[in-house]
Amino acid sequence: MICLGRRFITDSGGPGKWRGGMGEEIIMTVAPETDIDATRPLLVSGAGGRLRHPPDGLFGGKPGSRAHILINDEPVSEQSWSGTGAVEFRPKVSDIVTFQFPGGGGLGDPLDRDKALVKQDIINGFVTLEAAKQEYDYVEDVDA
Repeated sequence: MICLGRRFITDSGGPGKWRGGMGEEIIMTVAPETDIDATRPLLVSGAGGRLRHPPDGLFGGKPGSRAHILINDEPVSEQSWSGTGAVEFRPKVSDIVTFQFPGGGGLGDPLDRDKALVKQDIINGFVTLEAAKQEYDYVEDVDA
């Protein structure tokens, strides 16, 4: 597989006095010259529970984002998830496979987050202005 790109996911860290870490997205494709057997599934193993349940926040912090696996922007079927955290799927040549890893849960009440830190989160692209207003009661406009 070839990596087409990776990025942090805005608004994926759980709101809190200390915002949860951002989730990451990795986009890959199966190269046309790859000798891949389409009859055999690819197996991805990891923290599969985060596909169903987001990481919890603590002490008033809110949950982070859930994980997602998509093929050509369509979610991989839940029937392919095992109880062990493994996910099986069968991408074809030139399919776009997107892995969205979960964001961490926040720590502490989001309303206690320093507004200067919220402003920096917005400027840095960690949090949208809309989420800042909703989750942190942020009222300023940001000239980024």
